[in-house]
Amino acid sequence: MQIVLLALVFGLAACQEAIDFSKVSGEWKTVAVAADNLDKISPGGDLRVYLRRLDCLDAQCTQLKVTFYAQENDECQKFEVVGTNNGNGVYEGDYSGKNYFSILGHKDDMIAFVNRNVDEAGRKTKMILVAGKRDNLSEEEQSQLITVLHQKRIPLANARLVANSAGGVSGLWEMSLAGGGFRST
Repeated sequence: MQIVLLALVFGLAACQEAIDFSKVSGEWKTVAVAADNLDKISPGGDLRVYLRRLDCLDAQCTQLKVTFYAQENDECQKFEVVGTNNGNGVYEGDYSGKNYFSILGHKDDMIAFVNRNVDEAGRKTKMILVAGKRDNLSEEEQSQLITVLHQKRIPLANARLVANSAGGVSGLWEMSLAGGGFRST
């Protein structure tokens, strides 16, 4: 029986103890991303990241290393950011300003994060990132993601499903949850 991706998300204050940190570490790929400031996750946006790996640095996951790719100076570059848990399930890390992120929900092949970024200019962005060990969300998972976007007041038009068509960062396609077809990015 398939466990629902964001079963814990409806509470959004799900207890950190509900996360099995032994299953967090490993290879992950960005599946969906959304932000209240669309320019931040659009091509060339500083928060348009392609997650590749998560590593809990201890058994309680008080530090979470996030490995991802992003474009910087028109080149795809690898980044590793270590977020430190501040004790209430929120990790703090530095990338394109300050980031405050937490795990919304997790199952064996999907994980969802909420992030609040405050860039160097003080601009605040709310963001949802869903990563998986598979390339897509089921219809039920998409529906639950839409519910979370409403709860977080992130416009549905700012949500993107990302499909990795070539096994790497290049060859990515995206589709808006709000409708429309796939387009190359």
